[in-house]
Amino acid sequence: MKKWIIIALSLIIVLAWAFLYYIPQQVLNMITEYEPYTFERVLPYDSVRAHYGIRDNDDPSGYGFDDVSEVSFTSDYDGKQLSAWYVNSAPNSRRCVLLIHGRTSNRLKTMKFVGLFKEAGLDSVYNFFIPDLRNSGKSEPASTYMGYRFADDIATSMRWVREEQSQDTVVLYGFSMGAMAIETMLARKDIEDEISKSTVIKVLLDSPLSDVKGTLWKGAKGLGLPEGLFDYYFQDFDVLVDGFGEQMTFGYLLSQNSIPTLILASDSDRLTPYELLISQLKKVERRSHIELHTFTGIPHVKLYQTDSTKERYTTLVSEFLAP
Repeated sequence: MKKWIIIALSLIIVLAWAFLYYIPQQVLNMITEYEPYTFERVLPYDSVRAHYGIRDNDDPSGYGFDDVSEVSFTSDYDGKQLSAWYVNSAPNSRRCVLLIHGRTSNRLKTMKFVGLFKEAGLDSVYNFFIPDLRNSGKSEPASTYMGYRFADDIATSMRWVREEQSQDTVVLYGFSMGAMAIETMLARKDIEDEISKSTVIKVLLDSPLSDVKGTLWKGAKGLGLPEGLFDYYFQDFDVLVDGFGEQMTFGYLLSQNSIPTLILASDSDRLTPYELLISQLKKVERRSHIELHTFTGIPHVKLYQTDSTKERYTTLVSEFLAP
């Protein structure tokens, strides 16, 4: 009997440790920690190249652009070292598209969209800035906090193209967590003075993360974490993002501006759940500036790469961005 009591107590201790430390730590890691996706994790591997949809292209010149510059710059907010490509495709234009990648990704994944612009004949209208945000590509490793710190890097990118290339009119084109980062940046009061120095004319959001807390809660439930305990640990995240955690939802963020916004999403997206996007869009106070197009059966951020949807995707983007 004594042996079974000891076993039972040991099991209780293990379960308590799992619920009070291990599982919460796994949830926090979902929020704050992931391995940087460097170029070395992509370029040598045909399978990763295929996943990224870049074929044999190593930089934007592979899509027919002659004037491509490698850029290094420093975050205006915490000094992190960042890298990017600047594509000077329209020298007489003051318009620039910023292509913003998501989590566990880098600028190699977004560069293929310059091919879309060339195909649509919009490369004579826009220049392109394609950054590695922190913890990605050739940029410095750092915590991203579900796009909150990405927002700092996007604001710095806007400053760079304005000051270094006289590009003061920008389009923000974001994917997955990059989409959340764009909307977070546009709503943050602490950086609004810097943002206001440029004019954001349009926003495109592909497979967007639309609800940080809701998405994390879905993952936490899968690990068996009680909701009360999840809420407790989410407060730690909220401190890390200066009390902005509860506002990292499209219901709030898209209500803070009236910039024309095109959202392209799949109803089969498992990483940025479609049902959360729809729920959040219903909470937007004024939706006349938002245009949503839904695709069926396509995986996360594969709308442009999939043969059956590429033409429709290209048409929607081209019509939205036509001058």
